[in-house]
Amino acid sequence: KFGVACGNCHTEMHQASLLLYTGTGGKDVPDMPSHMYDMNVDCAGCHFSHVPRSCGVNTDPNEKTLFAGLTSSTTEAACIGCHGEMMAGMIEYWKGGVREALFEAESVLRGAERVYEKAQNGRGESYQKALDKAGRALESARYNVALVREGRGVHNLDYSMALLEQSKKECSAAEKLLQ
Repeated sequence: KFGVACGNCHTEMHQASLLLYTGTGGKDVPDMPSHMYDMNVDCAGCHFSHVPRSCGVNTDPNEKTLFAGLTSSTTEAACIGCHGEMMAGMIEYWKGGVREALFEAESVLRGAERVYEKAQNGRGESYQKALDKAGRALESARYNVALVREGRGVHNLDYSMALLEQSKKECSAAEKLLQ
């Protein structure tokens, strides 16, 4: 009668991760579900722990609890458990690749935003149209970068990289419009 659902308080907690995992929701990039999603692997397939964890009641990880949460941060053990030793080190490798690509895309975005800010003092109606179009391109770029950052790009590497590449293209297009 008084069932408690995490979603009652923790709304949209993993929305960005879910969008990345399902390969949907990006701007100007075709849908690209992750391979794990296509194989019907749910979150607990990677996010599990061998040590019981409470859902906020028991804060001592050494204390056994009867009412433990089933999910937690992922570890390399999850990958190796299904795919074997060839997966050793892959999570950190993937995270590093996403981190580098995200850093680059954020840098390009900051540069394009500076150009856009300087261009705000328009030069007539035709320039205002270019400014509006550039603003929409930067909005898409910001969205895609945020989706990868907040959704943790390792949830779908291929889609994340495509989103970041598209963001850089949008930034370049915006800068060209404002020249």
